Amino acid sequence: MQRIRLPILAVVLLALTGPAARAESAAGAVPPRRSAFSLGIFGHRLTYISQLHAIGEMKEQLEKLQPNVLSAPPSMLKILAREAEAGNLGIRPKQLVSYAEVLYP
Repeated sequence: MQRIRLPILAVVLLALTGPAARAESAAGAVPPRRSAFSLGIFGHRLTYISQLHAIGEMKEQLEKLQPNVLSAPPSMLKILAREAEAGNLGIRPKQLVSYAEVLYP
């Protein structure tokens, strides 16, 4: 496994859950191009992006952030990998982390 050089710039794609998040999503109230939240400590940055945004908005945020670590469910990593293969996503993370679903080949 390749070691990540500091600082770590990680992005986690997550689906916000709960009644409030579902109501906002149903009403179309998810704000465009905004991170769910971001945490910076000791020179590292961890940014959470909601998967409720359109894929174009997520790609725009990822390209702006240029993470060296990307964490998402396998289904989202697959979508992003296809976008990158097609030349529609300009990020080159050093490490991918999958969670929350079964990872198939």
